[in-house]
Amino acid sequence: MSSITASEVLTQPARTLSRRDLLVLWQNPESRAIDAVGRLSFDGNVYTFCYTRRSAEVEGFRPLPGLRDTSHVYHSSFLFPLFAQRVMDPSRPGYERYLSRLGLTPDESSPWEQIVRSGGVREGDTLQFLPLPCVDGGRASATFLAHGVRWVSRKELQVAAGPITVSGTRQESALADLQPGSVLGLLPEPGNPASADAILITANDVPVGYVPEVLSAAVGRLGEAARVRVLRVNGPDAPPHLRLVVALEASVDDDFRFDPGHAWDPAVSEG
Repeated sequence: MSSITASEVLTQPARTLSRRDLLVLWQNPESRAIDAVGRLSFDGNVYTFCYTRRSAEVEGFRPLPGLRDTSHVYHSSFLFPLFAQRVMDPSRPGYERYLSRLGLTPDESSPWEQIVRSGGVREGDTLQFLPLPCVDGGRASATFLAHGVRWVSRKELQVAAGPITVSGTRQESALADLQPGSVLGLLPEPGNPASADAILITANDVPVGYVPEVLSAAVGRLGEAARVRVLRVNGPDAPPHLRLVVALEASVDDDFRFDPGHAWDPAVSEG
């Protein structure tokens, strides 16, 4: 696994950035809770998928189509069909515009690059992807798409200082002022009805999105040690989940983990 840090993320080319394991996230359609149920990786030649230790404990989760054996490590020269459905065909209208939103050029637009950059999100789907966060040499780092961008201006936010509301106009203005490298803030939302660990991402003190749910507890433990910057930002014509890409970095103790209890470790190991 690569140990690329958040500061390096801002300058590395796309192909270098993408050589990382991805967490396969599943959202319970009823509770809306999101958990890391699998790991997908690509070494340039072979795709590998396995389930996480956590997957056996996720309420309502069933093994994925075409990948039913939770005790098996899958290998393929091609992206597994279930995941390949999340890659845009070059013949589709708007393909080049889509690549631009991902920060890719046509010669970087392999299925793997698209999955890494887009998060594999499809409307109404229960699966998405997240680059596996790193802890190496006393540094924790993660890159992720801001979640919940579309919801920030549609509800009352329950932060510690009291309920606040953010208009759509104010949110869009804050996003429009961002550029790669811009500093972002983190604002816990302990009164969030879905998760007391929820953390808002702010731009000039204006909430614009959320830290992904599977990272929020760990990012909360980092507290003020977390340094957060913009990796990429797209305009209002982009899908909400592609509006903002974030790079996070923090100095940590050697025993810090994003997944206490090794929940994201492979459920089985080869050999």
